[in-house]
Amino acid sequence: MLLLGFPSDYWSERHIQQAVGSFAKVLLYEADERYLARLLVRAKVSDVQKVPQFIVYEEPDTIDGQSWTIQCEVLQHKPQGGGPPEEDPIPKNLDLEQGLPFDFIGLGQPVNGPDGQENQNQGKGLRSMANGNSGPRAANAGGPRA
Repeated sequence: MLLLGFPSDYWSERHIQQAVGSFAKVLLYEADERYLARLLVRAKVSDVQKVPQFIVYEEPDTIDGQSWTIQCEVLQHKPQGGGPPEEDPIPKNLDLEQGLPFDFIGLGQPVNGPDGQENQNQGKGLRSMANGNSGPRAANAGGPRA
């Protein structure tokens, strides 16, 4: 948010929170001494429509204090919790016997050979490692024979 006309004497988190507390929670603010008429505030707002265009801020510490009208502008808005976009529906004319229109290839998927048969050698190297054998070297584990 951009607060225009916020008095520079009250540039503290306590005063800024008092000014915008009815519709926002201040996360941080950027005050630049070169630009005394503006104050940049990052805040959480539950509904952007509740942010007023003008805020009337009264001096909080005195009874007969002054008041200021501060212009409030929303510079950037990122909705929280919107979630991912909706997915496309599954086509109604999909023939599941023909298979899905795409394949997921990954671990645990059966691998078919060129003739349509499942590859019987798939994962043999992994099973022999699990049994303590390391393939062809296991026979010569004791060293060369004389």
